Amino acid sequence: MRLDPFQLFTLRPLQYELEQHTRNAAQSLSLYLREETLIATPIESIIKSLADRLTLKPPQLEKTGITQSSYESKSGPRPQTSQLNWHSSTPTGNQLELPVTIHRFTIPFTGLSTLFECEPTGHFDTGIHLKDIPFAKVSTGHIQLEYSYKKSSPSEVEGMLYRDIDIIEKYLSLMFRDVNKHNELTMSNAAKFLSSRKENLISSREIVASLGFPITPRSDSSDAFEKPAKPKEIVLESPRKQIAEPFLRESDYNFILSRMFETAVVLERSPRAFSALNEEHLRFLFLVSLNGHFESVTGETFNFEGKTDILIRHQGKNIFIAECKFWDGPSTLTKAIDQVLGYTSWRDTNVAILLFVRNVGFSEVVSKVPQVAREHQCCDMEVTTTKETEFRFRFHRRGDPSRKILLSVLCFHTPNTVTDEKVEVLRLPNKKARKNH
Repeated sequence: MRLDPFQLFTLRPLQYELEQHTRNAAQSLSLYLREETLIATPIESIIKSLADRLTLKPPQLEKTGITQSSYESKSGPRPQTSQLNWHSSTPTGNQLELPVTIHRFTIPFTGLSTLFECEPTGHFDTGIHLKDIPFAKVSTGHIQLEYSYKKSSPSEVEGMLYRDIDIIEKYLSLMFRDVNKHNELTMSNAAKFLSSRKENLISSREIVASLGFPITPRSDSSDAFEKPAKPKEIVLESPRKQIAEPFLRESDYNFILSRMFETAVVLERSPRAFSALNEEHLRFLFLVSLNGHFESVTGETFNFEGKTDILIRHQGKNIFIAECKFWDGPSTLTKAIDQVLGYTSWRDTNVAILLFVRNVGFSEVVSKVPQVAREHQCCDMEVTTTKETEFRFRFHRRGDPSRKILLSVLCFHTPNTVTDEKVEVLRLPNKKARKNH
């Protein structure tokens, strides 16, 4: 950031800045993403999340926010190389120099401040002479222009201000065109790079898996089924001191969902191994992961009851419930929502629906989830999330709008790809065998 005033758009060509940004973006792509994240996440989602890193935002003046101030100066705020807009008085003979009143205009802006230093292409076509380009002091979020009052009327100062603003905006419009082209090219190249890198990673892992040798565990691999040295303790809180109705902290709720996503990464990475599993077996895999990370005063936080329940119980009450469902049209989700709403009875209960999608278009299913949930009669609002395949909503119980329920829908792609009878599929014991055991 430059502390002294300088002549705008004259320090270096914009092309230099764009080329440097391209190099930085390429380095960011090669170092920022972990392999597991790249494999498990759609390219479109990654590009969207990295948009701020990969694009430049050209400055845009906010003229409605202009403020003014004034101060006295003996010589005026003249830059070293020009007197264009930073006027000063000149003493004659032995007369004392009168101070000059300097009027300062501060103009807020959005975008990257360093781009004010850059000369956009096509500037010769504006018809603006170099000597007419204003000097200014630029810092993060605002630009300052100053004018002398000694020999100028207020109307003249205002005229000079808007003349300079007009020049600045003409240059910014040229810059906006250049930067937009650059951003589009950068995003396109980033998508191609990540797609190629993802294909190479998947191909490499398929080769490793086909060789038949034991695989050395990676330090950055998913630990979805690894039991931690000390299980995470879930702390229950009361929403009000006078009401002894505990609820699950949002941080613990988010951690539970994160463990489910990590488990899903394992399923999606090896679809052939898990393709023959039904809802009950898939649910069992999630329980294996969750039971290794949580504990409560009852000993085992996550219990396995009925056909589809994953739940946490406290003092005989359910405070977290998850349902596992295979997508078979929008009615699947509607019925699942009705089911979990029927199970809940405590204030601020947190619930989740694990939606497994087989061979139908996964992206199409994901796009339908928000609308189906929002159309439910008990849905109050949708809550913003950071994952493309997770949706969160605020619901209320039927007949009792005061009792709020936070419901998340997690979508997982588990294609049924088994076509070779020789493929060895993971087999889990059925419920009767587990009970006998």
